[in-house]
Amino acid sequence: MKKIFLAAAITLIIAGTSFPQNEPMFLNNEIIVEVNMKERNPLKPINEVCPIEGKKIDHKIPLLIFDNKIIGFCCNACIEVFNNDPQAYLKKFKGDAS
Repeated sequence: MKKIFLAAAITLIIAGTSFPQNEPMFLNNEIIVEVNMKERNPLKPINEVCPIEGKKIDHKIPLLIFDNKIIGFCCNACIEVFNNDPQAYLKKFKGDAS
């Protein structure tokens, strides 16, 4: 019985490490971004004010990841406006980004 258990454990370990770890994962055609929870650093947006209304961003509103940049907004309506024409608002981040 111990030999069967040991063989099963070794098989699971080998199977778990044999999958490629560097390929991006997708969910509903969107890339899943891995977050290192050991760092315990919150994701911070590149902006302090909403690119649509110019108000201070609300940290209770979900952040948007667009073009590898994390963007904060003052309300959910501004996220919808941004998604309709993001290139018009990305110009506001030229000095803030990177």
